[in-house]
Amino acid sequence: MVRGPPAAPFYVHVDNNQNANILGNNANRLEISVSVQNVRSMNISTKNDITTQKIICICSLKTDFIFLSDLRLNTARQVSAVHDLEKNFAFNGYKFIHNSTIPSRGVGILIKKNIFDNLTIIERINSEDCNSLLLHVQFRNKNFVLCPIYGPNRDNESTFYDELSIKLRNFACPLIVGGDWNATLDGSNVHTNLDVINMRNIPSILRTNKVKNLCREFSLVDPFRLIYPNKKEYTFIPTSINEHNRSRLDFFLISNCIYGTGTSIKIPNSLTSTLFDHKPVLLSLDTPKILRKNIVKDTILHSIDLPAFVKAAVFECYLQHYTPIDGVLNGINQPTMDTVQQYLNVIGRILTFLSEIRELEKGMAINGYNERDDLFVSAKRADINLMFEDMPDLAYF
Repeated sequence: MVRGPPAAPFYVHVDNNQNANILGNNANRLEISVSVQNVRSMNISTKNDITTQKIICICSLKTDFIFLSDLRLNTARQVSAVHDLEKNFAFNGYKFIHNSTIPSRGVGILIKKNIFDNLTIIERINSEDCNSLLLHVQFRNKNFVLCPIYGPNRDNESTFYDELSIKLRNFACPLIVGGDWNATLDGSNVHTNLDVINMRNIPSILRTNKVKNLCREFSLVDPFRLIYPNKKEYTFIPTSINEHNRSRLDFFLISNCIYGTGTSIKIPNSLTSTLFDHKPVLLSLDTPKILRKNIVKDTILHSIDLPAFVKAAVFECYLQHYTPIDGVLNGINQPTMDTVQQYLNVIGRILTFLSEIRELEKGMAINGYNERDDLFVSAKRADINLMFEDMPDLAYF
């Protein structure tokens, strides 16, 4: 089935909005990069390696600004731990500004040190529920608002959107709002919805409409959907191998006036770490492209499990983007969604086994050879081969 561009509310432009054309045609090049990442807690209540691993993954995004959500810092009680976290981010080249005074929720912004040193914060607004943080800044003689958000996951908390709207009305400059909205921008039914798969319903039509209202009021656009009007991509990946629902909950809404031919956006093919259950989203606004030489380590190329990882990833991609077609195509009976779910279960088990093999081999590399663990590795590889043998050819999909 061929789909046309999404409906008008995704791209609504209001000519009399105060944010619509503030910078003008030649002055709207912000030349910055921004990313969003739901961190699923920074785990600072106890000292552990998880926090360090998350910091490394977050900073590897390397954008000028990084919007963080679901921090759970509880800064009112964990003063020392928060101070250590700020120092660790500073060691990795980022200034950390946050609004996370309670044990749940929480948002923050990481700003590259060389950017922060040349940036003026005109105004800062923290929401009381720790679901938003607004920074009105001036950088390179241009004013704009940076606003990481963490959307409510219950409809009875929808006052979040009204309060956010009231705050944004204070600014007559371009807006960059982004984070985990806990809602999709596409409000169509799940059978044709571009932002969900393997779900009975979208997360919330009420929250979707609230987000669309923000777009209408402030002339905001979703750059991902403008650049890729028909692309299926998902940012929320549940951790359980038995859960196959996917949804695009993490996205940017930016003022229409700063969207242009120099805008690019990227959602990685996979999670940056198994410690997260959301992919990051990377937005570039007229930043010059830097050509980097991609290097693949020999240890990866020589891994005996590399073919299995690649094969599983290819199957998973096909299965997640499969659209059911009734009847027979090219002489092949087309699989039902129940069949696809069963194959996704198999791929989930294969990826779990591969992860377990990696941990066992890492343990033997650190602690020395262990015959028992070596037998476990061999048995798991044999099981993986058997599971692949039961999978159909990719032409089946």
